[in-house]
Amino acid sequence: MEEWNSISAGLPEDSKFIMANVKDNNYVYHEILCYKEKLDKWYFITGGELPSDIIVTAWKNLPSTYQRG
Repeated sequence: MEEWNSISAGLPEDSKFIMANVKDNNYVYHEILCYKEKLDKWYFITGGELPSDIIVTAWKNLPSTYQRG
């Protein structure tokens, strides 16, 4: 199984969807996101922008078996 990559160590490939570890106040959970380098923003798979008060702490590639439905 792939290890998590810290955001401080580097960001994922531009516009590639990944599994992100996010922190929202006292909650930590996973979300499928992509990072848009030119805009310096994270986006949900549905196209919406991740609110600025939610912090991405780590990421890893989606499993090869993931199918967007």
